[in-house]
Amino acid sequence: MTFLERYERWFGRFTIPNFLPIWLFGQLMVFVGVSTKRLAEMQLDLNGRAVLSGEWWRVFSFLLVPATTSPLWILVSLGVAWLMGSMLIAHWGERRLTLLIGTAWALTVLASLAFPRLVLHNQYILWLLTLAFARVFPEMEFRLWFVIPVKVKYLAWILWGFYALALFTGELQDQVMVLAAVGAWLVFFGGDLLQSARARKRRAAFQRESRQSELLPMHTCSVCGKNNLSHPAIDFRYQNGKCVCAAYLQKGTCDET
Repeated sequence: MTFLERYERWFGRFTIPNFLPIWLFGQLMVFVGVSTKRLAEMQLDLNGRAVLSGEWWRVFSFLLVPATTSPLWILVSLGVAWLMGSMLIAHWGERRLTLLIGTAWALTVLASLAFPRLVLHNQYILWLLTLAFARVFPEMEFRLWFVIPVKVKYLAWILWGFYALALFTGELQDQVMVLAAVGAWLVFFGGDLLQSARARKRRAAFQRESRQSELLPMHTCSVCGKNNLSHPAIDFRYQNGKCVCAAYLQKGTCDET
């Protein structure tokens, strides 16, 4: 049993049925609430100090804050998230997808409690869905700005670039959010990366041995030392388990003249 299978077995009992539609519908409702000024985003973001002061809803509400304020793009982003999430559920099962997002959520909440002065959001968790989808379906194409066909694996590289930029040049709040999202990604895909690295290492060793074997002669005369690489025109035979050149067999000497 792999680590991921054990992890899924340990924490699968805490997953929420129909998590994907609940999550996306919640984002839509929060978008409507923020757009109509019935909700204030600053009251929904994750803040460890506020949570410890009694504003416990922030632990959940920050996950529902949409990444855009545009009515068009909220529909597009939710539609794309539904597509990716549905395909991942069909491939993985609902429990594994829920655990992926739930792991990133839990790590982000723990980070907010460890750094209570920071205000955290869910942007890197939202991107995590695309990174997971790109790992499973790398050749899938999307229309960027509804026009340019781009494979999702290239979009993932762009997102990884944003992760790296935030990690190495961003503020502390960005760094802890990136580490939380990447930590969740590694739980689910770190084993695959490790296996791929081992496979590449074995393949490289095999290719190196193959190249070295090509440089070694297959046949070497035990009398004169000639071999099939230094004298490719000479035939070699085996006599009593020893390799000798054809000239030695015919004449009793390795002199070809």
